[in-house]
This record gives sequence, structure tokens and C-alpha cells, in this order.
Amino acid sequence: MICASSPTFIVVAESRAADFVAGEGASMLLSDANRRYDLEGISIRQGTQPAGQFPSWAPSANSLVLHVARPVTLQCSVNGKSYVRHVIPGDIHILPRDTQLRFEFAGPSELMLLSFDQQSLQKVCDDLGENGSLRLTFHFSLRDEQISSLIHALQEELRSGCVTGEMYVRQLAATLIRYIASRYSNRSARVASLSLGGLPPNRLRFVLDHIHQHLRTRLLSRDLARLVQMSPQHFANLFRKSTGRAPHEYVVHERIEQAKRLLAESSMPLIDVGFEVGFANQSHFGDSFRQAMGTTPKKYRQCFECFRPPDRTNRNEAS
Repeated sequence: MICASSPTFIVVAESRAADFVAGEGASMLLSDANRRYDLEGISIRQGTQPAGQFPSWAPSANSLVLHVARPVTLQCSVNGKSYVRHVIPGDIHILPRDTQLRFEFAGPSELMLLSFDQQSLQKVCDDLGENGSLRLTFHFSLRDEQISSLIHALQEELRSGCVTGEMYVRQLAATLIRYIASRYSNRSARVASLSLGGLPPNRLRFVLDHIHQHLRTRLLSRDLARLVQMSPQHFANLFRKSTGRAPHEYVVHERIEQAKRLLAESSMPLIDVGFEVGFANQSHFGDSFRQAMGTTPKKYRQCFECFRPPDRTNRNEAS
């Protein structure tokens, strides 16, 4: 197997190809993905999902969908039951195979899709020494920091052109599937339902919506606490339990994630990238990016420059 060193690549494994068509788990989603990586029993896609309503269908593989960018109102019908939610980056949907689904996107949204066949899921059950069939349970617009962390690791590997190799991608995907099976399947209903504390779901959703809608503005923890009528300290403690990060850390993380997308996919000058995602000045942007990524914004962008058309502007960028 060869992994192309480009943000736009296709790698298809030959084994079990007859049993698993890459991406069929959510064939109505990301039909024109700009990044795709296929290996034995697993497909990973990333791209922009256009607005519109999609016909009802029942995927033949299990899928996990992560909203990467562009908040959007999403209507989802599952086995006749409807859900409507303003989804934001970080929201996750778990779609079991053979579930009757229909989606309607009010606008475009950037998604990452992991699809895997039942054999890959059942292997988890076998590895745990358990008997019986393992089946995922449907979840709409949940937030799970462990899933997000694993998917972000996959994203970085795909963006780099899979420089670490197939085995690393396979191990990340297998770890992700194992975690999903342990938390969101018929064998984990009791565990998944346990409360871990934190903000009530409606208050957490309200705060996260506010953060993503105002990411370019100044966002202080005390102002976020005021939105849900809590003291700053109590709010910060509950927010960390819910997201795994302090409010300020979460805001910076989301700004860095948006900056990474702009650096990889646009020729916007570095100073404008910083302002676009909410940093007060270029120095703050550079320091925060270096601390989070271990490199400068300029060096990060250089990893992708050979894959974009040359920029005709003459503006110089500082590192």
C-alpha cells in the first residue's frame, strides 16, 4: 500500500474489497470527499458536505461523523424519529449499520467520516473474550473528548500525507473503533449512560454555540459564566469536566483548529489568519500556535504550499 504525500489522496486496500466498499457506511455523505484513506475494512473521508436534503437510506457499514468546521442547522430522521440541532465543530454522530437515516443540512459543513464494517467491530468483541454480536447504538450530536482527540490525530496524519505509515493509521483507527464499541454499543449502554458531572447538556450547548459564533471576538471565562448565571470558578470547574479543558484553553484550541484549516487551505496572509480566528495580534497568534503545534504558522503552511496554485499576491508573510 502506498500513501500519497498530498492533502488530496486515495489509497485503497485490496483485501476484503469485495466485502466492504470504501465509504459505503454513509454513502449519502461526502460523496465528493477531498481526502480519503481506505484500508482493510475501514474508510476515512474528509470534505465539505453541501447543503440539501438527502433521500432516506440504510448504510451497510457502521459510521462515525465528526463536524470539523462551519456550524450548521442539521435535521436528522432515524427510524422515523426526528432530531433538529444547530451543530458546531466537535459534534459527533454515531450511525449504526442498517439504521434508516435521512439528513437535511441547512448549509455546507465540513465533516470527517470514519466508516468500518461489522467484521472490524466484531473483532473488538472477540478480543475482549465476549460472546455474542456487538452492535453500535445511535447517538446524535454528542461530544466526547477522547473521540475528538483520536480523530484529530488521524486528521494530522492524513494532512501530512501519512508520513508515519499505514500501521500508525491502522492502530489509530482500531483504537477509535474499540473505544466507540466500549462506550456506544449494546454492551455499554449502562456505562455510556453514567453521568460524569459537568455542565447540564443544555447549558453546555448554549455556551459552546456562543463560543463558535463569537470566536473572532474577546471571550472571557467570566463572561461565559454570566451567560449561564454561574460564578466564574464554579462554571470553570464544570466546563472542564464537560470538555476536558478550561474555558480559556477550549477557546484557544478552537482558534488554533480554525487557523490550521486556513493555513492549509488558503493563501491568506498570516497576520490576517490570526485576526480571522480571534487573536489580538500576530505575536499572540504565533506564540499560541507554536505552543500548541510545536512549530510556527509559516512552517506549518509550508507543508501544504506545493499542493495549492501559486499565490499571485505580493504580500510578504512574517513567520
